[in-house]
Amino acid sequence: MAPATQDFSTDQKRYLEGFFAALQARGVSFGDMAPLPMAPPSAEPRVNLEDLTKEERIKRDVHPFDAIEQLIIDARWNAAPEPESVFRNKWNGLFWLSPVKDGYMCRLRIPGGMVKSFQLRELAAISRELTTGYIQITTRNNFQIRLIEPKNCPEVLRRIQSVGLHSKGAGGDNIRNITMNPCAGYDPYELVDVRPYVNELATHIIASKEFYDLPRKFNIAYDGAVW
Repeated sequence: MAPATQDFSTDQKRYLEGFFAALQARGVSFGDMAPLPMAPPSAEPRVNLEDLTKEERIKRDVHPFDAIEQLIIDARWNAAPEPESVFRNKWNGLFWLSPVKDGYMCRLRIPGGMVKSFQLRELAAISRELTTGYIQITTRNNFQIRLIEPKNCPEVLRRIQSVGLHSKGAGGDNIRNITMNPCAGYDPYELVDVRPYVNELATHIIASKEFYDLPRKFNIAYDGAVW
């Protein structure tokens, strides 16, 4: 190998001169090929807030999961939420029903529709004691509790969570409840029991904050049966 300090040979110089001459003829200079300075790893890309929609600006102002304090303040006065809170509260599964009704609808998140009898009994008690006494069943294996007054929202969320259920991520810009074959684990002809996979993915999604700032909206379904 030639020493690093050795000059280019005549043939090498002629080759490089031709190479750069061809680039210059195409309108490309050596400076155009210089690498751009890299931003520090911790630096976030700059975003012009004026280019964002109203909803994206609201999320950047206060992340919906950091706005639970406002929900508690509204509950103290049984106050209707401000427009920004109406949007943010969806991340906790709370949907303001105005102008149809002055109250919230709480949508639960039940991966695969798997629910225990003691959980059902508590949901029935919540609905009877704090709402209308009725619960809706959705097409995505969920329950919805309607007409919750603002003053009762924190208590409804607390009691839902006390039996191992929750409403986190049931609305907003995120991955919706995971559905599966309703006969999973019981169908003698199924190829795969998908219940463990539903639980594992749901746990990962629920615990990962980056899954709560997505374009609307992602739906996931598992099916391990033979049709």
